[in-house]
Amino acid sequence: MNGHLFRADVKRQRPHWSAVVASGLMTASLLCVASAAQAQVPIETAPTATPAPSMAPDDYVLTPSSPQEGAVVVVNDEVISTVDLRNRLALILVTTGLRPQDQETLQQIQGEALENLVNERVKMQETKRLGIEISDEQVDEALRALARDNDTSVQGLQAELQALGGDIRSLRDQIRTDIAWQRLLTARYGTRLRISNDQIDNTLERIAANADKPQYLISEIVIDIIPGREAEAESLAVKLIDEMRRGAPFPALARQFSSSSSAANGGDIGWVAAGELGGQTEQVLRSIDPGQVSRPFLTQDGIKILALRDRRSGTANRVSYSLKQAVIPIRSQPGTPEARTQEERAWGTMSQLRQRITGCDDFEQIAQSATGVQAGGIDDIARENLAPSFQAAIDGLDEGQVSEPIRTQIGVHILGLCRRTVDMKGALPSRDQVEIRLQNQQLSMISKRYLRDLKRAATIEGR
Repeated sequence: MNGHLFRADVKRQRPHWSAVVASGLMTASLLCVASAAQAQVPIETAPTATPAPSMAPDDYVLTPSSPQEGAVVVVNDEVISTVDLRNRLALILVTTGLRPQDQETLQQIQGEALENLVNERVKMQETKRLGIEISDEQVDEALRALARDNDTSVQGLQAELQALGGDIRSLRDQIRTDIAWQRLLTARYGTRLRISNDQIDNTLERIAANADKPQYLISEIVIDIIPGREAEAESLAVKLIDEMRRGAPFPALARQFSSSSSAANGGDIGWVAAGELGGQTEQVLRSIDPGQVSRPFLTQDGIKILALRDRRSGTANRVSYSLKQAVIPIRSQPGTPEARTQEERAWGTMSQLRQRITGCDDFEQIAQSATGVQAGGIDDIARENLAPSFQAAIDGLDEGQVSEPIRTQIGVHILGLCRRTVDMKGALPSRDQVEIRLQNQQLSMISKRYLRDLKRAATIEGR
């Protein structure tokens, strides 16, 4: 599957809704804004022959084979209908920006939509069996967060889905299932995961040994290979590349089609040193330039597509910070009089707090004394992982000083600079960070095995 490469732009990445739900607004404001400077990799259309005419929106709407809507698959006596499938197909098209050029591609995406629905139904049945319930209020909040992060409203999302024959209920179902499944995994396995000191030490030693080697900032899409259906997986990978060339963003495709645990972050796996990669992966990365996406290639995990967002020398100076942050969320629709009023009030509150705070020691206490303010801290965050507006605010600060208010898509912030660290050889992650990464890897494998076992025990019948 070798072939030419496609040029990729690097733009701000919108945070995925699950990050907001799973971590809460305070964490989301720290991490989602921090990750905004990281890559989104939509593909520019390379010079090619004249493409086939795009399909009209009506062509994307799934048409049942009979005059009446009917069942497509039955999962343990629960029906997945043609209505469910049409809604999920519309959801994939809206969230990824995919616009298939032919019926073959549309049918392949429809197959992925059906697989997603089956997995979702199996997960939801298990969470219900174990008594895990997600309230409508939690789903509503996640839906509003998703709309805000995509510079639209819930009504706007609904309109986009309706234009393709879908319904927002499919998105609500996906949100509800994802929250419930993560809660199940955390409750059942979170306390059982044990990462030994030896595992952490070995990981840190390996990272330190590779510190002087080239480092890559990469994102990935991993497509599982089901025995007997290898050609389908390869075809899907090639079609995803074609859709990127037409403008579909890499992170959105990763969230919908990647089987890797990085899918929730748009495929982002951060900076990785050359020595930590497999030989084939490293060879692929050496052959492409920052801003390019590889052709699909086969690995032991499945078929993989890599986006190389940046490359640096292992000996490059690195700057990291320990910060305090306070935020007043702006929840109103951007541009409305209510939003402007809230922003002016929040700006005034943050300006007053900035004058009262004397340093990092009293930052959170003073910030949280004001109505509507959420405050917290983050340690050892690399400069490149901060949004440009945060970088600019910190550049003019000495340790112990507080920034001017900053407006983001989440709300109005102030930052306190507690420590600035310059590492000539590249900063190592902390032991806590390594432990969390190893735990997430274990939890991802557990999730895949759990779902696999549930599907093997389920009665799944196509109609």
